[in-house]
Amino acid sequence: MTSHVTLTMALEVVQEAAEADPALRSMIFARLGASDPRRPANDAPECLPQIETMNAVQAAIFDNWPEGRRVTGRPNRYGMAIEIWTEPSERINVARRGSHQHKVNIALMDAQAIKAWTKTMKKTNAKRLNPLSVDFLEELADFAAMMEADELVGVCAVKIAGSGHVYFDHQWVHVRLDGDQTNAILVIDGAGLNLPTFSSTAPNGNPLGVGVILQSRLDRAGFSTSWATPEHDHASRALVA
Repeated sequence: MTSHVTLTMALEVVQEAAEADPALRSMIFARLGASDPRRPANDAPECLPQIETMNAVQAAIFDNWPEGRRVTGRPNRYGMAIEIWTEPSERINVARRGSHQHKVNIALMDAQAIKAWTKTMKKTNAKRLNPLSVDFLEELADFAAMMEADELVGVCAVKIAGSGHVYFDHQWVHVRLDGDQTNAILVIDGAGLNLPTFSSTAPNGNPLGVGVILQSRLDRAGFSTSWATPEHDHASRALVA
């Protein structure tokens, strides 16, 4: 007796395969002549995932002004690079360069700089590949009004050839820069992730990369006993919008 495969059963098989293979998912939507609802309609890069899916996070703070001297083309002294792994613990290899699933670069700005940035963004926002929402820009401006001298804020972004920096809506960081007492929180769509303590050395004790002054490493998957930096032993002073 021949078994019959219903259309529903076939679609379920295709859906499971597409969920497991993003490339296959993209091919299916392309063949259908449809756009994937998970990706922006304007082909902007995919934003950062939800916090609960992050199994490992590495956040590095850069000093763009050696010895405190302003550098042409770098208006902000400090920057941050965040790398995120979402794969299962057995597949995470932080030692392999470029093994992360997501990476953003962030210009860290003080209160005055973030106020000026939000004003500029409101004027140029509509022309950008991935426009930011007006309410997010207003939230940042309001937040800047409450910032203290040691606080820095930055919006998660990637740089795309021909499009410049593409910023992610409602995805940002708040940093209190204070040496080994530095606090940082990554905010994704209103939910905050307090990053562990920052270290001035790599996991093996060696100096950090060129320009990197501090690094925080979060292991939520338990893939290593020595890679992550310790959690804060006090309540974080970072604020969440």
